[in-house]
Amino acid sequence: MKKKDSQAQLEWVNPKEIEPSQENPRRDDFYKDKDFLRLKESVAEHGVIVPAIVRRLSREVNGKKYVLIDGERRWKAAIETNRREIPVYIWPRERYIDVLATMFQIHMNQEGWEAIEQARALESIVVALREKIRKQHRRSKDIEKELVKQLMDKTGMDRNNARSRVLFFRWPKKLRYDIYRAEDKNYYSYAVEIESKIVGPALRNFPDLKGRISPDDIRRALFAKVTGGFVDRAEQIRDAAILTKRRRDTKQVSKAKSLLLEFIKDTSFTFPEAHEQYVALFPEEAKKPAYSSRKLINTIVSLVKALSDYTETAIKTMKHKQKKDLQTALNELIGIARNVLKRLR
Repeated sequence: MKKKDSQAQLEWVNPKEIEPSQENPRRDDFYKDKDFLRLKESVAEHGVIVPAIVRRLSREVNGKKYVLIDGERRWKAAIETNRREIPVYIWPRERYIDVLATMFQIHMNQEGWEAIEQARALESIVVALREKIRKQHRRSKDIEKELVKQLMDKTGMDRNNARSRVLFFRWPKKLRYDIYRAEDKNYYSYAVEIESKIVGPALRNFPDLKGRISPDDIRRALFAKVTGGFVDRAEQIRDAAILTKRRRDTKQVSKAKSLLLEFIKDTSFTFPEAHEQYVALFPEEAKKPAYSSRKLINTIVSLVKALSDYTETAIKTMKHKQKKDLQTALNELIGIARNVLKRLR
């Protein structure tokens, strides 16, 4: 039996037989760019020089035989200049994940994608990896752990970034694509904060919550507060995370869960209001200092050492704005330190 070729094949195909990838993070109006107009002029005169990269579809659909992996601008220019054929590398399905990961790394280096653009570009990779991992693992926790590991391996991401992307992919596909299309690019970071600080902890600490409301409905409800203009910064989401805190007393658990459900279901209930109401319900939470006395002392000792080690040469190399910022910070530090010293006497 002949061994199936696992390498790409160079062929000439009709660009109309290629469908664009739905996961390409390039914005939809790129064809208005001057660079694209120049590319179109070149393609009209010389044709496509650098081959695009495609994957063959399992079956032809509406005249489409391939799906585009890389080369959307060249493909679009060929369509608009009525080119009958363009060169493409056709990659076999078994190499699909490797090809996607390679193209992801290339575009990351060339274009410096933001987090939201990375997430959109990872759509196909994550779907393919998850399908593969599910054949080996059953528990969602194990699947996500392995997915983070393989994303790091395939794309070169660090653990924190890979973990953030995987958290985002818990969200329903329609909601993810709404975030991709949104003008406010902060929506992605807000979604990750909501997932990591509220949805995940709420489902862990209140196991019976799923019987009252589905995880995806929680995500939709909380994100509606974002799109409704009730979030100015990520800190507001992090402050509201106190609602999901694990409590041992049965009565306190009931009160906390009721407040959490009210916050989720009431579209006008803001994140800051949720934090305030929780503190009113459990006053002891407002009295806890951000730092223990020991941690505060250790932090001050470290700061004193850092300031002592900051040489005159280092100060001379600072830019004017940096010097101004440092002076402002030091003056603020001196003022606060004096006030604390007065209270200690």
